Amino acid sequence: ACISGDETTFNLVPVSLLLVYRFDELSKRYRIPLIPYVKAGFGAYFWWLSSSASFVSSLNTTDSSGSTMTRDASGATYGLVVHPGLAIDLSAIDLQASRVIDSEIGLNRVSLFVELHAAFMSGWGQSNKLDLSDTTFNAGINFEF
Repeated sequence: ACISGDETTFNLVPVSLLLVYRFDELSKRYRIPLIPYVKAGFGAYFWWLSSSASFVSSLNTTDSSGSTMTRDASGATYGLVVHPGLAIDLSAIDLQASRVIDSEIGLNRVSLFVELHAAFMSGWGQSNKLDLSDTTFNAGINFEF
């Protein structure tokens, strides 16, 4: 039942188990500062609807025969996630300063990165799953100790 002034919130907790491959051999051997990498694996996105009146909302649905069913508005959607990216090793700009910082505070590498996040979260093709597929970009700075 909907109460006047009631707020509904969609909650999502994405969890993934990833394998990472980073090709940094060119950076180590030839001081080429580009480091391509990829993260890939399985994801589980846990979701639920809540209202100010309860933690988990209920949802009334009608099937093809016309009967009404009440269900909790929560679940999980499973799928694949892939995150290809490219990092620029800033430590390669000044090797002497990089060595000093590494010996003084243990900072091995500083890099800028840009990464694509592609999530194919359709519940392995099941028709009754909430499709949470999405594609986004991230960028930032990475510190390796």
